[in-house]
Amino acid sequence: MLCLRKLRFLRGILLLLSMGVLFALGTQKAGASGAGSSPRIRLSRSSMLLRAGRTKRLVLRNAGEKVIWSSSDIRVATVTDEGLVIAWGSGKCDITASFREKTYRCRVTVCENKKTYRYHRLRKRIKPKKNRGKIVLAGSSAIKHWKSASKAFAPYEVLNMGIGGSKVWQWLEWYEDLIVAYDPSAVILFPGTRNEIARKHSCEMTTSNVCELLELLQLDLPDVPIYYIGVYGNYKQQENWPLEKLCNEEVREFCRELENVYYIDVTGVLMDGDIPKPGVISDDGVHMDSMGYELWNEAIVPVVKRALKRNDW
Repeated sequence: MLCLRKLRFLRGILLLLSMGVLFALGTQKAGASGAGSSPRIRLSRSSMLLRAGRTKRLVLRNAGEKVIWSSSDIRVATVTDEGLVIAWGSGKCDITASFREKTYRCRVTVCENKKTYRYHRLRKRIKPKKNRGKIVLAGSSAIKHWKSASKAFAPYEVLNMGIGGSKVWQWLEWYEDLIVAYDPSAVILFPGTRNEIARKHSCEMTTSNVCELLELLQLDLPDVPIYYIGVYGNYKQQENWPLEKLCNEEVREFCRELENVYYIDVTGVLMDGDIPKPGVISDDGVHMDSMGYELWNEAIVPVVKRALKRNDW
């Protein structure tokens, strides 16, 4: 019995000693590898979005020596020896940093105007996978400045896709990326109808563009309620109001022909006859003030919420 105990004791000591040796070897190896490794070399950005005429700097991190910079298309963007990217014209190109026989690339997209720039920004910043099933607000500056929408539509979540100055024909190009891709629970449109008329587009062409947009959305989103907000008048463009009214009437009639597409008339709450109500329009004579958005919410939010509650059942 005594010999057996001694044998077990010796085995325990040998096991402890072997564990200690392995630990020491592992620590030594980790220290050696840590001492010999160098920081990873990488570009500060893998992609970049710029407006024409703007600049942004790229840095090849942890590169201690001379870096050689180049552009795949100097008509789109160029790059200085210090990594400063200069945007010239719309398009895409690769900015390449060469260092120790390796290359590192950044994809650069250049937009020539604010509207296209914001379109790309929205696509990059708001990922469809994380934002499905929300109410999508799409259109021009009246949508972009609709700051009270999140609170007004609660508990439903909203996604603001407003692009200031945008026109209906542009939304015909963007609707798949900025509306349909998000699989919305509802769509609310104010798509720059007034902007087209103000730019001397004919009422017939503008109305045709609006109707085409509504029809395409209805085809792609047959089970989703789609709401078109009629144009309201302002002080700065009063001469266009007769054409805007005519466009409103024709779009209203078209909405009656489509299933799940609805026209919302806001002129009753925002206007006295052919003139905006006092306090509705801001000092610029075009856009709504906070009072205007309060009335706008009263006309739009209850209609949309009722439909969503029916769908929830």
